[in-house]
Amino acid sequence: MRDEPDALAAYAAAKGYFDLCFEASGSALALQRALPTMVPQGTVVQLGLGGEFTLPINAVITREVRLLGSFRFHADFVEAVNLLGSGMIDVRPLITAVLPFEEATAAFKLASRRDSALKVQMAF
Repeated sequence: MRDEPDALAAYAAAKGYFDLCFEASGSALALQRALPTMVPQGTVVQLGLGGEFTLPINAVITREVRLLGSFRFHADFVEAVNLLGSGMIDVRPLITAVLPFEEATAAFKLASRRDSALKVQMAF
């Protein structure tokens, strides 16, 4: 997101593209860039903790976006897991790499490199 500031621009055209967004990084910039991509009355679920940051309230109000916070293992988490498991939500575009469990050290090193990795998955 930081290195590709226009990555979501096509999704912000017209009246947005996404009905649902899970923001899990806790980055104020990620939330700010996600809001214009939401269709009117879409829902943003904020999972990531990033401290205090400014919220572009005009984007929330004019699009009538629902902004929900979710923490830990509340019932929403179960629903999210079910949606992922059923294939209703495809997160493959977010996965930078999949490494075998035997390469766990390399997986954690790669995951810590924010300049080149978004999400790193270990295969068991």
